[in-house]
Amino acid sequence: MKKNRIVIVIVVLVGMLYNVSCTVNSTYDRSVAIPKYRWDYNFVPSFPFTVEDTTAFYSIYISTRHLEEYAYSNMWIWVHLQQPDGKVTHQRVQLQLAQADGKWNGEGLNGIWLCSLPYKQFITFKSKGEYLISLEQNMRINPLPAVMNMGVKVIRTERSKTQKKAA
Repeated sequence: MKKNRIVIVIVVLVGMLYNVSCTVNSTYDRSVAIPKYRWDYNFVPSFPFTVEDTTAFYSIYISTRHLEEYAYSNMWIWVHLQQPDGKVTHQRVQLQLAQADGKWNGEGLNGIWLCSLPYKQFITFKSKGEYLISLEQNMRINPLPAVMNMGVKVIRTERSKTQKKAA
């Protein structure tokens, strides 16, 4: 009887693992350290990644690691996306790092906070090849203190039936 339970548990766990691995695939995840934790306008971290499947859906996240001393609840940045053909799109984006009550979003440990926020979700790329995302600090203060890292994560993902209907 114990062997049957163990086999059932293993089958269920393998099935869950298979289901998760088929629906989400981390394609790219990189972070760049900000020199001296002071993000200057002239420091523009870039993140190259390759797209092979133009039929798949992807989600892009922007992450920031900052000190608890960061003085603002948000961060304005420019996101520059260069396509394989060289065409570049620019979008000004607000990263909401804290809630209205002042509580930081994300995960914190010893005064350091990591926050990963969606930039684009369930998009497709029109062309195969290398893309380049660059992040440019766009706050009124320069350099922007207490910013430790900026990063980009591109995830290949499947849409559920409810997401397909909503799109």
